[in-house]
Amino acid sequence: MHCTKAFAFVGICAVVSGLAGCGLSPPATPHVVLTPNQPTIQEPTTSTTWPAGRIMFFETDPVSCSQDHTVQYRWSWGDGTYSRSGDGTREWLYIESWYHTYSTPGEYAVKVMARCARDHSVTSPWSDPLVVTIEEAEDPPPTDWVVVGRWKGTGSRTTETFYVEAREWRVKWSLRDTEPGRDFDPWVSIRIRDSEDRRVDSVMSDDLWGVSYVHHGPGRYFLRITGGIYTEWEVTAEVRRSD
Repeated sequence: MHCTKAFAFVGICAVVSGLAGCGLSPPATPHVVLTPNQPTIQEPTTSTTWPAGRIMFFETDPVSCSQDHTVQYRWSWGDGTYSRSGDGTREWLYIESWYHTYSTPGEYAVKVMARCARDHSVTSPWSDPLVVTIEEAEDPPPTDWVVVGRWKGTGSRTTETFYVEAREWRVKWSLRDTEPGRDFDPWVSIRIRDSEDRRVDSVMSDDLWGVSYVHHGPGRYFLRITGGIYTEWEVTAEVRRSD
């Protein structure tokens, strides 16, 4: 049967352009992972100059695997350390953003690489580096707020009762994802109750940190705190120093 370089009808041998014989298959797609773009600082600020001791959030654009497999990312912070999962056991993460805190002033080159989550031998080159400048740590600013209760944990907890003498007080929270890359965002629910177990206020948030102000006058209160799956939370109750 004669072969041509045109597509054939059923029963006729077809040869795709560029192939030299009949019945040959196109070459297999190489198994590669694309190189991530240069990292950037996550908004709301994009400054590359930060004081030591501040947490910095970095991100890059997602990349793909030629076999449509899931991709993992590894960050190099330029200070001899690499990204770590929430439990501290893994350098390779399933999300294209992560955070780091520098303790020593200097310049550091931050870069990221990617690999196939199914075949770990398939990795990309390192991205172009983002140079960040770390300055001396800032003196902590004076605060008008005093902590009257602090709680940290996972899951649910009912706090002990605390007394507030202020006309205005507030509840602050911060969240940490203990299993990055899973389809669960960290969140927290904080219900504020008085000593008679009556509802005073409540807040539910998936922001990594936040504050809610309470205008309920002096009294005894407690909190019912519930965190989402894979969420570690820290909550404080604070009153104004002048009150």
